[in-house]
Amino acid sequence: MKLSPSQITVLKKLISYKGYPEIDLQYEILDHVACKVEVLLEEKPTLSLDDAFRKVHGEFGIFGFSDLAESYIKSIERRYRRFFWEEFKSIFTSSRIIYPVAMGFILYLLSINSRLFGEQVSLPVWGAAFTSIAVIFIIVKYWRATKSLKN
Repeated sequence: MKLSPSQITVLKKLISYKGYPEIDLQYEILDHVACKVEVLLEEKPTLSLDDAFRKVHGEFGIFGFSDLAESYIKSIERRYRRFFWEEFKSIFTSSRIIYPVAMGFILYLLSINSRLFGEQVSLPVWGAAFTSIAVIFIIVKYWRATKSLKN
């Protein structure tokens, strides 16, 4: 016997009344409850939906749906924790983070450990030199790209 949409809505409301307001948790509990209610209603067609729900709720034990809810919440937490660490790793292994940090570190080391013509060269001078080189590189690359597009 399949439950009608109105019966499923009633079961969902009953689950919500039991103290589970989260929608995804309600659907997870509803999946288990609906299967058992269908079996009960097939065995005893005269049984009302509320009575079948109470009987199924009693079969879940003294804590009701809390064990099922707790296991579902733990699985969601594990999934989100894994997603968090994947995103965290992808952010800090991105070239948009690694390249500027590496360039800053290189500039810092050059400003401390290098002498040009016998004089200590400061960080702003090295920064200006690297910026000039980067601008020239971008201009050359742009010129080559537009040259091939003109033909």
